[in-house]
Amino acid sequence: MRKLSRILLFGLILGIVFIFSSNLMAFDLAGASKPYKGQTLTLSLMAGYKVNEVIPQIGKEFTKITGIELKYESIPYSETLEKHMIALSTGSRTYDLLNIDNLWFPQYVSYLRPLDDYMKNPKLADPNFDVKDFVPEVLQGYQWEGKTYSFPEGYFFPVLIYRKDLFEKHGLTGPPKTYQEFYEYAKKLTEKEGGTTVVYGATEQGQRTGIFDELCTPYWGKGGQLFDKKLKPIFDNQDMLNVLTIYQKIYTEGLAPAGSTDFELGEAAAFFAQGKAAMMWNWSMMGADLEDPSKSKVAGKLGYTMFPKDNPKAVHYVREASTGLCIPKTATNKEAAFLFVQWLNSKGTLLKVEAEYKTGHPSRYSVMRDPKVAKLFPYFPLLEKAAKDNAVRLVPKIVEWSQVDDISAVYFQKCMIGKMSPKDAIKEAVKGVERMLDDKGYYFEGKEYSDLLTGRYN
Repeated sequence: MRKLSRILLFGLILGIVFIFSSNLMAFDLAGASKPYKGQTLTLSLMAGYKVNEVIPQIGKEFTKITGIELKYESIPYSETLEKHMIALSTGSRTYDLLNIDNLWFPQYVSYLRPLDDYMKNPKLADPNFDVKDFVPEVLQGYQWEGKTYSFPEGYFFPVLIYRKDLFEKHGLTGPPKTYQEFYEYAKKLTEKEGGTTVVYGATEQGQRTGIFDELCTPYWGKGGQLFDKKLKPIFDNQDMLNVLTIYQKIYTEGLAPAGSTDFELGEAAAFFAQGKAAMMWNWSMMGADLEDPSKSKVAGKLGYTMFPKDNPKAVHYVREASTGLCIPKTATNKEAAFLFVQWLNSKGTLLKVEAEYKTGHPSRYSVMRDPKVAKLFPYFPLLEKAAKDNAVRLVPKIVEWSQVDDISAVYFQKCMIGKMSPKDAIKEAVKGVERMLDDKGYYFEGKEYSDLLTGRYN
């Protein structure tokens, strides 16, 4: 009897193990997609992101497995938000998936379908997907009120990229440690021949969509905050004044090219790739092209490090960014769209995206650490280090963040070229932002807002 009991108990354990291991077996995408075979998904992708150049190529594998066709539309980054908002606000059913910069996510969220129900559906959900493998702050960029609306295809943030050969030439033994040192390095590294500048000490991104981001990095690096708990702007202070003063001096003293007023990330990187600048604040993902000898004259000559910060104890001082595919509520083929988003952001697919296509911005820890990926680019170690050191942050998650960005940029651009003093530019920016948020009703009841909305990190 005891022997029979032991046999029965052993059989029960084996059964449980089998059931558990079955759940962890490879997800049957072909089986899950059978009801949706023959459907066509229409994707709107932002131009300029390497992963969005890869999606149409790698997407053929998804179609081969599922029979679900994929149709793509590419939109210039500067036109994406406006075009999407028109489509969403008019109830258009054109798109099944929208490619969204997480900077704009709060403006989209009321029009989007959360993924949570699909993730709980055993007929659709891959049990091996492992959401916890994503860098937490990056995933949070697509979460709202406890629900998840997308998975990040990439993870990048501003870093300092510099010419190691020019540093050695000018006797600089390491990167600058403070923003003041960054300015002093820029002076030392600027080279002239016959009165003409042949190498600029730095680049700047003076375009409307770049300047506030670039200024916020050293400002947050001082431990600065943009808003108080009631969402009143509080960056009219000495820390921002010091930052903007240096930023203005770099431009007006000729340490950055005159064309910097029209630079965003791509223009700055293209100028730098020609060997015409010694240092650059730019997004980490730009390193993928900068290290490509067919696209860059400085490949193999570069160093990458966290951007200098004045306060060694400052955390969450560089803004993380990512792109993700979201499902509009008006989408015609929501289940098929979910299956594509899940497949694209699975460990296996994202590993292939990095290992074979070298997009340069892995969002999963497992991909960063994989031997096929870890040594692809010299800046990759910074990605995991920044996440572990709590260096990355989200911008305030308010619908009006783009307006905050735009209002501030108007005055900071004037200051950059010397047409406005740093003090006046900051004062006017703060007044403009506060006026706009007041008009939106944020101050009506004098309430305090969550750290998520104010962007406060303590």
